[in-house]
Amino acid sequence: MPSQIIDRATRTAETGFFSAFTSYISSYAADDPPEPSEEELESTLCTVDCIKSCNLDQVFRHILNLSVDATAELVQALLEQIPEDDQSTVIAVKQDTLPASSTAAQVPASPLPTYDPTVAYILEFCTVLVVRNEEFIQAMGKAVLGAIFGLLRDPAKWHPITLSRATFHALSFLKSSYDYDFIKVHSLLHNIANLPQQVIRKTSDVISIGLATCTNQPGALRCEMMKSPDFWVILRILAGNPDSSSTVFSILESSVTGNPPAISADNYEAAIALLNFFASAAISTAYPDHNPDLNEHGADRHLKKTKPDSETIDRGCKAINTLQNMTARVPQLMQQSRLESSEAWSAYWLPVFQALTTQCTNPCRDIRQLAFSAIQRSLLSPELTHTDAKEWTAIFGRVLFPLINRLLKPEVFSADRDGMSEMRVQAASLLCKVFLQYLVLLSEWDGMLDLWVKIIDIMDRLMNSGQGDSLEEAVRENLKNVILFMASSGYLVPPTEDPSKQLLWDETWKRVDRFLPELRDDLASESLETSTIADTAPKESKGQMAGQVPPHPLVAAEAADKMSKDD
Repeated sequence: MPSQIIDRATRTAETGFFSAFTSYISSYAADDPPEPSEEELESTLCTVDCIKSCNLDQVFRHILNLSVDATAELVQALLEQIPEDDQSTVIAVKQDTLPASSTAAQVPASPLPTYDPTVAYILEFCTVLVVRNEEFIQAMGKAVLGAIFGLLRDPAKWHPITLSRATFHALSFLKSSYDYDFIKVHSLLHNIANLPQQVIRKTSDVISIGLATCTNQPGALRCEMMKSPDFWVILRILAGNPDSSSTVFSILESSVTGNPPAISADNYEAAIALLNFFASAAISTAYPDHNPDLNEHGADRHLKKTKPDSETIDRGCKAINTLQNMTARVPQLMQQSRLESSEAWSAYWLPVFQALTTQCTNPCRDIRQLAFSAIQRSLLSPELTHTDAKEWTAIFGRVLFPLINRLLKPEVFSADRDGMSEMRVQAASLLCKVFLQYLVLLSEWDGMLDLWVKIIDIMDRLMNSGQGDSLEEAVRENLKNVILFMASSGYLVPPTEDPSKQLLWDETWKRVDRFLPELRDDLASESLETSTIADTAPKESKGQMAGQVPPHPLVAAEAADKMSKDD
């Protein structure tokens, strides 16, 4: 023990200014620990010599050579030394006397558990002795694991470091003792998930290493752990801590890309949600670099944050690529599912699309472009419509329309004006491409007209968003191509040719004429020009050209309108 104890001066509320100032100056150096006395130095040196004379390295080597029965007695003796809680070794520290009027003095803070290294030492010593082979595990594993579980079931009594070590050793036991019935995967994970979140966060590096140890190799243990909802709850808590995020992402990535992959119907949505979290963590928040005018509008006050590091952005890019890889397993998961085809489509395709849609508006350009490329490949994939149900039509109402509506929001656009402008153009083009890709299938769907009307309305909103010429030109050209294709395919024809198409014809031009009034005339003039070229061609090629370029339905419509006016 030290030869003297520091006792800070007691200050009362009546202390005057000069008295308090003098006390502060005189006690400044007194707060330093006292110099050790000669007796204390001698005691310390004697202690070091005593420990060296014990030859502890030889003692531990001999302990490892003990028989099973002798080791069991040693382990039992060690476990009996574990206190009931960390409060039993609390060191009392004399606090400064506070003024009587202070509210803090009236409500004393409850003491936190102190860290007792004895418990961590005993747990590690016992774990090392027991997990060496099956004979020791069978003889002593249940007793040691019971002591560890006793700590995890009552976390309020123990210091976070003690709990983290107990968690790590429990996972070590799980790795070595999975085949024994005294350890249950779901029970252990449930106990870990029920630890206070601040405890998990403070000791995230130790817990994440323990989880990685149990899941680094394919097998029954990894499969059973990853089917547990508690496992994904723990990963989500750990993912938010910089000390463990890299380890958590490695666990997640190996579960998706491993051979065989550990993703199943039980953890599919949880894995997608975690990948989406890592992609969102890479949000580039250096808004002033993208938009120098933000400060004038006051948006910088709400949006400016700390820019993520390159490692976080790299993880976000890998998360998008991993999301794209998960789509390859969707057909297999749908086949294995007991759900109906429409429910299975919603359960396995929509979560991926919704995650990618979210990242298509990520202010980080790298993430945003990867997400858009991934969603474009997935939406145009032939695997998307391999079902008799029409549930895949939700790609418009729940994927593409929400994406464009979000891109039209001012707060999203202001995050990166140049990048979001380009994204709007790409999204408009993708909407038209997807519509044309599935036009034949959509024509057999009762909701075809409503969908087409919504697409025109979306193009109207994009045209009038005030962005500029690039988006207006993109809207015009894409809508023009769609109308031309629909006309040449016989879907959009004047009522004079097909009376059943009158409603589609009328609704189309009623809306298109509102924001592109010249489009019908341009299409008609192009068709007339094509017809004129065909008329002036040589006779030997006129029939061939006429066969290649049929009269455009819009020409007939214009002629019919003219005739009606003349009449």
